[in-house]
Amino acid sequence: MKKIFLILFVSILLIESKPNLNAQAESRTFYAKVLETGVELCSLPDEETGMFEIPYSYFVLVEQGIEDFFKVSYNGVTGYIKKDSVQLMSGEPITPYFKNTFNVVIPYYLYSSANTEKFIASIDQTVDLNFIGCKKGERITKDSDMWYYCSADVEGITFYGYVYSSFVYSKPTNEFVENNELFDEIPEDMLYPTTIGQFEGLSLITKILLVVAIAVPSVLILYFLIKPAKIMKLSKGKQRTAIKKPKKKIKQHGDYFEFDESEL
Repeated sequence: MKKIFLILFVSILLIESKPNLNAQAESRTFYAKVLETGVELCSLPDEETGMFEIPYSYFVLVEQGIEDFFKVSYNGVTGYIKKDSVQLMSGEPITPYFKNTFNVVIPYYLYSSANTEKFIASIDQTVDLNFIGCKKGERITKDSDMWYYCSADVEGITFYGYVYSSFVYSKPTNEFVENNELFDEIPEDMLYPTTIGQFEGLSLITKILLVVAIAVPSVLILYFLIKPAKIMKLSKGKQRTAIKKPKKKIKQHGDYFEFDESEL
């Protein structure tokens, strides 16, 4: 039993200390280009949870695939995007995100959604708003129902939220410039080049369970293969060391011998 635990312990140490054969693939970043307008970044892998529309022709940084979605990040915001709305690219773009800074025309608020139900920060004309995307929502004035999703530093804290488009100077959408960077298209399989990379991504507990599941049957099989040979060796040794019969006692009386009848 001690040998079995020793083998398991050594196996776990080897897994944890071995060089990462997939380090190069893990360190590589993959981008996907937005192929059409109206593509939204969702908070969950569900089209009903769209947070904002990603500017057409720009890129998202891809982390992994989850069914029909990619888990991605865009301009500091993590979420999910439909796989069929983007194309994985082999290169790393110089300008992956459309960036634009703007300000409100009057003291206003940053809201948690594209409506006036809940505000998360107060802003004024001195606060720079960093444009991230667009979202249609509550119509406050007759001319628009568009809101801008943006980030803002207010008193040392970074907030992410929505501001109504009609209350800003120099609308970011009016200054939009298409991104013409193109690279070779690659299949989704490139995200997972080897099974080693998938194994490395598992938690330590999961690794240990996998090692135990593989090692224990192997050790038991090895034990039962070796055991019959040991049994044969021991039985042969017993045959060679069999107890010899005691010699018969003989008494001599003059010219004749007397045998102990109990030993005949």
